[in-house]
Amino acid sequence: MDPETGKEQELKDLLKTKDKKHWEGGAFKELARLAQGSKRRSLQGTDTIDFITRSEMPIDKKPTYARVCANYREQKEDPYRVRITVGGDRIQYDGETFTPNADVTTAKILFNSVISTPMA
Repeated sequence: MDPETGKEQELKDLLKTKDKKHWEGGAFKELARLAQGSKRRSLQGTDTIDFITRSEMPIDKKPTYARVCANYREQKEDPYRVRITVGGDRIQYDGETFTPNADVTTAKILFNSVISTPMA
């Protein structure tokens, strides 16, 4: 968020500020974590993504897009946080694509159980 205007800023805007190096570092860390890591910075990767060229993409697949979220979290050890998510409306996946949730009755039973249990 811009301290002067109070408006949210995208990473591309934050990279034009005096804190450019910090935001670049945050973006680097996120990409390293998602990919194969960085030995230079001792970051372990999750092997979640692999970068390929357009010519390497299978013919039956479509590319998606990335959404970059940047937040300044002063209470964190590294406050310049950058997170990348993918555009879910373009993902082609045959498995389940939702998170199962409990219904209202189940939630009420759980809450009542916790509230009714002494010292819980």
